[in-house]
Amino acid sequence: MLNAVITAIITSISQINSQLNQPATDMQEVSTPPYLYKIVSTQQWEKSKELGYILPAPTDAECIHLATQDQLPHVLEKYWNEQEYLILKVETKSLTGNLIYETNPGGQTKYYHLYQGMIPLDSVAEILVSTTDPNYSALLASQFPPK
Repeated sequence: MLNAVITAIITSISQINSQLNQPATDMQEVSTPPYLYKIVSTQQWEKSKELGYILPAPTDAECIHLATQDQLPHVLEKYWNEQEYLILKVETKSLTGNLIYETNPGGQTKYYHLYQGMIPLDSVAEILVSTTDPNYSALLASQFPPK
């Protein structure tokens, strides 16, 4: 009886090992873009300039949320309506921490999340749009045209 149990365990372990050694068919190689975008409030930006790194928002407690350029219109509409903000173009090679491209819990769209790290101010390549800029609407439309 004991030999049958041991044989069953060994068979199960062998099956698991063979599955682990199979190439994943549902995974795709994703190369990190040279730039990602971070939206910050004007208050965050002012405090960040004092600190030398981007002050995480309360929503960034678990990880820092970043977006690709194509994702910006959706993120702005969903989370930043009626708020003053800046869109920062961030150089990804200058980020510290673990940058992961993953699906948000309960969602289907993949976003870049920075874990156990920060966005140093010197990684900000450009401030693309600020709601405090008098030419805000024209800048937003020129840099992120509707699709």
